[in-house]
Amino acid sequence: MLGALADYDLQQGGQLQHTLRVFLEQNRAWQKSAQRLNVHKQTLVYRIRRIEEITGRSLDLTEDVAILRIAFRSAEIAGISGVSE
Repeated sequence: MLGALADYDLQQGGQLQHTLRVFLEQNRAWQKSAQRLNVHKQTLVYRIRRIEEITGRSLDLTEDVAILRIAFRSAEIAGISGVSE
């Protein structure tokens, strides 16, 4: 699930994993997440839409949000490197 984001970040020098983690930690609050990431809200919107394209998951759907949260937690438990904290 997060492998595609890790690959994208590695290839593009991006921060999509970190963006997703912050967005989920802020309970999908756009303004709070943008402030925490120190980016314009529209930049965050672009990044989230890109994350949705790459993962095939919608951050508007509770089930998909849960799946992504579980994927982060599973990677942490497994000690998988490349998952941004």
